[in-house]
Amino acid sequence: MIPVQKLHHELKLSIDKVDSLNSPNFLPNEIDALLWRGIKKWFLDTVKFNESHTEITNKLTPFRVLKEVVSFTNNNGVYEVDLASLNNSFHTVTKLEVTISKNGCEKNCTSYHMKDNDLDTTYNDPSYDWCRVPYKVASGLNPEYLYLYTDNEFEIIEVRLSYLKLPVEPFFGGYDSLNGIYTVNSPASVDSDIDDMYLNEIITYTLQEIRI
Repeated sequence: MIPVQKLHHELKLSIDKVDSLNSPNFLPNEIDALLWRGIKKWFLDTVKFNESHTEITNKLTPFRVLKEVVSFTNNNGVYEVDLASLNNSFHTVTKLEVTISKNGCEKNCTSYHMKDNDLDTTYNDPSYDWCRVPYKVASGLNPEYLYLYTDNEFEIIEVRLSYLKLPVEPFFGGYDSLNGIYTVNSPASVDSDIDDMYLNEIITYTLQEIRI
C-alpha cells in the first residue's frame, strides 16, 4: 500500500514544486488525476510484460483474484456474466473454470477463450463429453459482459472466474472527482493498493504524463 499523501509528496518533490514561489503548485485533484494516469500506464505495461514472459511478476500479485464464484444468466444456451457485478473492477481473464451438468451428471472443466468463428469447427464446438465450454469477453475498451457457450445439450451450474483487477484509483480528498467515483463526502482519502516498493516506478510513470 502507498498512502496517497506520500504519493503527492514524492511527486511534488520530483517536479520541484513543494511550496514553490516561482510557479503555482498542482491542486490535489490535478495530482490525483496525474497519478491515476501514471498508475494505469504502469499497470498496463506490467500486464504486457507478464504476457510476454514465462515468469509471473510479483507486481501483479495484489491484483490477482482467484476463483470468484460469479452469477450469470442463461440466454438460450449462451450464459452471460455481468462483469460490472464482480467484487472488483475487471481487467482481464486469467482462468475460467465451470461446472457443467448433463442428465444429472456433473463435471468440472476449464473453459477456453473463443476466437472468431471457433464455433464453426467441429473440434471447437461446445461439448459435454469433451469438456469444451468456450467463452468470449465483449470487445471494446470497457468490456461489460463475458459469454460462455453451450450446445443446449448441457447446462452450466457454476462459474469460477480468476482475473486481474484494476488498481485502486487514489483520492486525496476534499473535492468531487470528475468521473463521479469520489465526492467531498467520500472517506478522507483513498490510498493506492500498489506495493510501496514500486513507489519510484509510479512517480516515474506519472512524470511522463506531466508537461511543464
